[in-house]
Amino acid sequence: MRLVQLLLSEAHRESALSILNDGAYDDLELVTTSVEFVVVSGSAPPDVTVVFYRPVSASYPTLASDLAAPIREPTDRDVNVRVEFVDVQRFDAAG
Repeated sequence: MRLVQLLLSEAHRESALSILNDGAYDDLELVTTSVEFVVVSGSAPPDVTVVFYRPVSASYPTLASDLAAPIREPTDRDVNVRVEFVDVQRFDAAG
């Protein structure tokens, strides 16, 4: 079961990073990722949380489902994916 934990931990981080290469998610910046699960027969699917910075007016309604398949793939286990956003408003002075 430790191998499943390691694969899942790596998969969710890699998935979160790779989604940033998709043109639809160019404005996102990865903040943090975490996985919570209990490794016992019949336990609930692991909970994966991914936090991104995003522009104030941006909306990404399918991001959680877009992350779920690549996270699930290496372990062949269902996962619950929760995406949290930190809204960022930015002004960059011309230098």
